[in-house]
Amino acid sequence: AASENLRLPVVSDCARVGSSMAVSRVPSPPPQEASTPVAENWCYTQVKVVKFSYMWTINNFSFCREEMGEVLKSSTFSAGANDKLKWCLRVNPKGLDEESKDYLSLYLL
Repeated sequence: AASENLRLPVVSDCARVGSSMAVSRVPSPPPQEASTPVAENWCYTQVKVVKFSYMWTINNFSFCREEMGEVLKSSTFSAGANDKLKWCLRVNPKGLDEESKDYLSLYLL
């Protein structure tokens, strides 16, 4: 019998604001719309976009025996070597609850 693997590539453009990156507040007027009330105070924030990819392979995925609500979790990863923000993937092979029991649920945490 051939083994079946599930590959879950994550390619992300993450926009984030944190202590490890520069946030610029540029004093430019907000866009004007007919129904938009005029604000006394406002701020415009631009965040840095970080691109990265991560591959998680689950060997023999078709033989998963997890029940509804049970979870498989990847190891933690980050967008870069010095990035303090950590991510992981979570899969519920049989869904999270009764409503999603016939579906695979995938989360980026």
